[in-house]
Amino acid sequence: PALSTIQTGPTALSHRAPSTTKRLVFASNLSVYDTFSSTVYDRRSEPATWSRLTPALAQRIKEELNSYKMEEMEVHACSRMQ
Repeated sequence: PALSTIQTGPTALSHRAPSTTKRLVFASNLSVYDTFSSTVYDRRSEPATWSRLTPALAQRIKEELNSYKMEEMEVHACSRMQ
């Protein structure tokens, strides 16, 4: 089902700045679609880089990024250190 939020007036709390209250509403219509089964279409994601990050790999990434910044990255003339 589709989700939407409806804004209502300011809250009744006087000690806080006026704000809006959000309310969750579900759509009244339901849509169901055919799709491939899990045996046909693999929906799993690849493992995230951070989950395989070792201190040595983190250091290599840091050095590569710093090297790029110092040697290849374009820097506006006004941003250069004198």
